[in-house]
Amino acid sequence: MKKSMIWLIGLGAVAILYLMGKKSASEQLRINLVNFKLKSNKGFNLPNIFLDFKIINPSDTILSVTSIVGDLFINGNQLSTISNLEKLNIPANQSVIYSVKVETSVLSAIQTLYALWKNKSKLKVEFKGVMNSEGFVIPIENTIYQGA
Repeated sequence: MKKSMIWLIGLGAVAILYLMGKKSASEQLRINLVNFKLKSNKGFNLPNIFLDFKIINPSDTILSVTSIVGDLFINGNQLSTISNLEKLNIPANQSVIYSVKVETSVLSAIQTLYALWKNKSKLKVEFKGVMNSEGFVIPIENTIYQGA
């Protein structure tokens, strides 16, 4: 009876150490919005919009990203809510580019394009959201500027 109790406590301690290591590694992830790109479609369809995130894993542990959720703003106007549930593994001590397709309504796209045309200002792309890595939520708040 006593030996089995020691084994259970030992296994519990190993599990706790494993989870603490994953949590620590997940907290070290660096997520940066690096690109906002449009890919044209044939015909009169709206172009596909993609956001590229650079995810850097500085830890010695392989981590997986299971989702990214947030809001995309163009020059202060909300264009879309992003929800990508595609799993991605990030090798230890490496970085990857995580491309996310933006799904937006035609009305939102037209309003944003009209505001850009009317103001003729530099494109300010903001993303505010969260990323789930190994069950831990990491906040993301990035802004990039494109164009002139």
